[in-house]
Amino acid sequence: MDIDRDDLQTKALTPQEAGAIINAAYSYCYHQGINDKWNLYFKILWQTGLRLSEVLLLKVSDIQPDHMTVHRLKKRKAKPEDIMWIKPNLYADIWSDIVGYGLTGRIFPNSRFAVSYVFNKLKKRTGIRSHLTVHGFRHGFAFNYFAQFGHTDQALVKLQRWMGHENVTTTMRYLRKGVKDLKADLDLLRF
Repeated sequence: MDIDRDDLQTKALTPQEAGAIINAAYSYCYHQGINDKWNLYFKILWQTGLRLSEVLLLKVSDIQPDHMTVHRLKKRKAKPEDIMWIKPNLYADIWSDIVGYGLTGRIFPNSRFAVSYVFNKLKKRTGIRSHLTVHGFRHGFAFNYFAQFGHTDQALVKLQRWMGHENVTTTMRYLRKGVKDLKADLDLLRF
């Protein structure tokens, strides 16, 4: 099976697009007179690479000063690899919402539909590429990770674990070289 990395990259948000969505979410909430949890929701997606469903499952009890417990599947109990380290500024943002809104239970009691609806509204407001979906935050996180830490085996294994991929080939989709490029490199080798 050939992996088309370029196609995957077109589905990823760039850092500029992610920032535009996050900032627009804040002003959208302010003008709508609603709480700014949308800003926080998209910030968590961008800074952690979590899946939409994983963010929707976050509970107040999952958040600790330096990490949060991520529920990869609804019925599975948390295991050590489900611990996700978070930066202090993200923790402060999450905790201020928990305290500010008096939250208990789930932090984001929204549906997948509601998230997509708001994301689509924000795409129109910001003028970013119309074909992007909420999952583009996850793709963008992975490409951004490799851009900052390089394309080493160690970075690949770390990102695989971080994103919860069972198979490393899933994570390899984000590498700079696709399968076609690797075949071309092999053709250039001299023995």
